[in-house]
Amino acid sequence: MSDLNQKTVWIFCRVIDNFGDAGVAWRLAKNLQADLSCQVLLFIDNFTTLAHIVPELQIQKHQQNINQINIIYWKDDNTFSGSLKNLPKPDFVIETFACELPDSIKEIIFQNKALWLNWEYLTAEHWAEEMHLLPSPQANGANKYFYFMGFSEKSGGLLREKNILPKPPKKVSGSLKTYIFAYSATSWQKWFNCWADLPLNMHIDLAGNQVRLPENHLSCKHAPFVSQDKFDDLLSQYDLLIVRGEDSFVRTQYTGKPFFWHIYPQENQSHIAKLHAFWDKVYAYFPPELAAAHSRLSDELNGAIVLSDEERKNNFMIIFNNFEKWQNAQQQWQAYLFSQKSANEKLIEWLKEQGIK
Repeated sequence: MSDLNQKTVWIFCRVIDNFGDAGVAWRLAKNLQADLSCQVLLFIDNFTTLAHIVPELQIQKHQQNINQINIIYWKDDNTFSGSLKNLPKPDFVIETFACELPDSIKEIIFQNKALWLNWEYLTAEHWAEEMHLLPSPQANGANKYFYFMGFSEKSGGLLREKNILPKPPKKVSGSLKTYIFAYSATSWQKWFNCWADLPLNMHIDLAGNQVRLPENHLSCKHAPFVSQDKFDDLLSQYDLLIVRGEDSFVRTQYTGKPFFWHIYPQENQSHIAKLHAFWDKVYAYFPPELAAAHSRLSDELNGAIVLSDEERKNNFMIIFNNFEKWQNAQQQWQAYLFSQKSANEKLIEWLKEQGIK
């Protein structure tokens, strides 16, 4: 048990990217509670989305305790379920994804001299490492620090539980079991048609409701939505993973399995730089031909380019013909991630450095 126990953390989350935002906020809350044994209060503005990954949550009950975490409905800027005066005062406050705290919360931070963190979106871009844990003086006299999770020692690391250990994926035998949890995209039906024409035995499970079932002979069905606690076990059942959001993206990397990332689309294609920054790190473990083929398909999935039918087929033939090499590359990346400290560990070390003991 850490000497940070008995402290109180307030976490705030506005849900924009559906399960990505809620998933990260809930995992962060669980990990802090487990690793610090402190009081955790999660303020979130979308109980419906959170209930998909935390099925114990009662949507109509606007304040409740689950897994020793006090979950509070955040209706609008200054409206919360219950009175803030009756809550344990925070020793540190985490504002996830620049959700912009209301003045009432900023005043509590100032009055209690609470440490204030903005927990940023995960990115592999170099500028994020330079900005990690830099302070930003605020109008009320407090400093807000920027926490950037990432994929290097210089970054804030990735959320990871102590009991999560790397497991080598099983060898593919028979059908290539594929899991898709993605956003709607014009490329999907093109990909399905391409897969139907390849000499492959594929079985596809679709999670969520944004990708339509293919209109061909592919073996494909809707997959049931599972809670966050069961998600790792679900991913372990598949050979190929195509995932979206942030929490699913990280958990997929922990499996060491071949995957594509369907990144949350942004205006002006600004998400493509973030996509490339990540894969540029991973491609260091790929054979050049495999990296080039994967990159072209990843770019098409994420709206950066459009491939011809022949180009798409050729690139898929390359990655499927080199599937074992793809597995090996992802396992090397998996080992690299597990060689680093988790975001939980790095955050605890930093809190102690800041005098939260």
